[in-house]
Amino acid sequence: MGFGTGLNCFINYLETRNSNLIIDYMGIEAYPVTIKEMEKLNYVVALKAENERQIFDAMHLFSWGDKRRLSEDFSMTKKKQFF
Repeated sequence: MGFGTGLNCFINYLETRNSNLIIDYMGIEAYPVTIKEMEKLNYVVALKAENERQIFDAMHLFSWGDKRRLSEDFSMTKKKQFF
């Protein structure tokens, strides 16, 4: 799935808080948003997840190609790839 603005990834992360799911998310993106664009996104507020802002930011800021565990139930990898 494309990483895009990170909205779907963040929603998947939020859903793990209320379920017994373990998610290993992979997002592939050819044209990642810039940090300035990411800072303008209002997803954290719109989803009423202000206490998870640090996770949303981390999803965008860690290196492409690295796998990161963001919680006990959610890990993710971002791949920068042109199709």
